[in-house]
Amino acid sequence: MNSLKSFMNRVVREVGPQAAGQGGTEGERAEDGPGDAVEGFLCPTCYMSFPKPELLQDHYEAEHIEPSANYLCPVCKARLNSQQELEKHYSTIHGVKDTSGHSLETLREELNELSTTLREERWYSEELKKEVERLQEAFKKKDEGEENFVHKSQLDALEESKTMLTSEVVLLRKQLTESLELNSSLRSEKDMLESRASDFAVERAELRATLDTLQAEKVSLESELHELRSSRSNQETQDQAESQQLQQELLKIQEQLTSRDKEVCGRFMGVLACEQLCKCIMLLCCGNLCYFLS
Repeated sequence: MNSLKSFMNRVVREVGPQAAGQGGTEGERAEDGPGDAVEGFLCPTCYMSFPKPELLQDHYEAEHIEPSANYLCPVCKARLNSQQELEKHYSTIHGVKDTSGHSLETLREELNELSTTLREERWYSEELKKEVERLQEAFKKKDEGEENFVHKSQLDALEESKTMLTSEVVLLRKQLTESLELNSSLRSEKDMLESRASDFAVERAELRATLDTLQAEKVSLESELHELRSSRSNQETQDQAESQQLQQELLKIQEQLTSRDKEVCGRFMGVLACEQLCKCIMLLCCGNLCYFLS
């Protein structure tokens, strides 16, 4: 960009002395200008070779540049109308090839800067073409010898500038395609991370629901356990009271049985005594009867 601006400034400085008729200065500048040493310019898209940079520029503009397709696929060289179409084409046709640690915002800023630089380069290219046409018209008004000499010098300078401009444009296009490729890969990685984050969120929600259910069951079980412990304590207290009551009743029954046993024994002894008394009486009666009979 800076080289193109310096060239435009130099062209303007050289056109001024030509209009005033300062041919000597133009000759000295022509002698200092570059010669025809640059040969064999290669097209970056179809790899055709051209002997001059203007032929390469004309070929590139006529064959590879379309007004509505300014986004080049780095794999199949297909041209698309917008950055979204290029990203969609690359992600669906060619897939992800590489990943990087750059952030998406940085890549977007780089893409915006490259797009702005490319537009500026196109504008300077159009201005350069207009300046070349104006210089060619000015050269036609000069004498034949001076015209050829100055024309050669200016054309050499223009060829050099066109070569530099073409190289810069190709480099910018290459950087743009690389940035688009990296942007596509990062977008795919971002989608994958978002999908994983969504899965993790769903799993976390399920685990949270399970945890809430388990906590509710724990509270319910603790409440039941507390109720069982309270019931058991009350039951133990009631059992102890009933046991004491049963023991007291058992003691009473034992005392009653003891007293009844004593009463039965007394009655039994009385019955025995009566039986013995009856036997004695019968013996006495029998003895008396025998005595009387004798």
